[in-house]
Amino acid sequence: MRREQRLAMVLSAALAASAAPPAISSALNFTPPVLLGQGQWGAGNFHRLVASATNSVLLGHLTSGWWASADDGASWRHVFNTSSPLSGYGTAAVSGASMLTVDGPRYNVTQGAVTTLTGNRVEQITLLPNGSLTHRSTGRNATWSGMPPVGCRANVPDSPKACPLRTFGADVLLLPDGSWLGAFLAYPATSDPNASEAYSLYAFKSSDAADWRFASVVAERVPDSEEGPSENALTLLANGSVLAVFRTDGGDGKPCAGALPCPGGGGHRMAPYAAAVSNDGGASWLPPRSLPAAVSGGALAVGSVRPRLLTLASGALLLSGGRPSGSVEDAYVWLNRAGDAEIWEAHAVSYSHNALVNATGKATNATPYDLRVWPFDAGVNNSQWPRETTGYTSLLPTAAGGAVVLYAQWLHHHGNAWRTYAMGM
Repeated sequence: MRREQRLAMVLSAALAASAAPPAISSALNFTPPVLLGQGQWGAGNFHRLVASATNSVLLGHLTSGWWASADDGASWRHVFNTSSPLSGYGTAAVSGASMLTVDGPRYNVTQGAVTTLTGNRVEQITLLPNGSLTHRSTGRNATWSGMPPVGCRANVPDSPKACPLRTFGADVLLLPDGSWLGAFLAYPATSDPNASEAYSLYAFKSSDAADWRFASVVAERVPDSEEGPSENALTLLANGSVLAVFRTDGGDGKPCAGALPCPGGGGHRMAPYAAAVSNDGGASWLPPRSLPAAVSGGALAVGSVRPRLLTLASGALLLSGGRPSGSVEDAYVWLNRAGDAEIWEAHAVSYSHNALVNATGKATNATPYDLRVWPFDAGVNNSQWPRETTGYTSLLPTAAGGAVVLYAQWLHHHGNAWRTYAMGM
């Protein structure tokens, strides 16, 4: 038996042991899309705050400011105009009614290799008992320490992107002990001009969302990957293990990076998400493996950019993201009923959007442009594929036990504006 097969069997066994018998309908039943506002490059930074069983809010940041929903995504209101406290390039640590922003870090390429970094000011948003939202500065900056040396490629600006550590596309998970586990994109320091420019994925833990201390390497040197492990999602499985799902290649890698093979000429490849499991709260990880292709929706890859992950009460897994191939760059929601990350059912977000858009009554020219719910067609985004999205989504649980997916639309040939929508399921 090959080593790769043995590793896959070990990971599959760990995932299968975590699954609870799911009790979910035979299909995902989407509700008509609800328009929020303008949100460039997707809607990947939304979270859920819970003050009580009857007081929760979905909250996220777009280029048009902060938007909130107190009714599980059925309606939205503009709550903050400022881009602060979260730029959209960070992530957040959420516990109950409180959200702490994690954004940064700052770095000067002349510093060379470093093991400690400082990020931006940590801001706190709180959902109050009366349903209102407040935000304040904590007065502290986020820091990352104790990591293996990270740095930027000498004399190559922004290569790789946002080196040496990146919060954009990272995820933070609240653990049962009350601490947070975050998986951040890191670029290991190197003096080798021929070294691969691929990321590694480092896990950090924090008790206050400000002081982040290195815990482990989630994944590095993924076979055949040009970009390396990067954008990610974390969730707790039914047995308490942590599942990480992460991007390996989404079309932005350097052709034939390092000494990696380049089948058919190679370059800017797209690949399925990979997954890794930790059975000790992020202190160590089983070797990663690629997710198998979906069993429905054309057997496309499950991937490739910005995954968002949710464990349902039944034990089933929901996963959102997009850009499964170079010819199909749509956003998707995938359902894994068994909670073992093995068999995924694909649901194209734009397909459900178009099927439901007429039900909103806001898809006609009679509706003001800024309020129009636009179907996906050849004039949306910038692609020959008529239903392309950015693939950057958010996936949130609802008070009723369902979920909401948020996604974006670029009206490239319809006024060049952006739209962000929410669909329940």
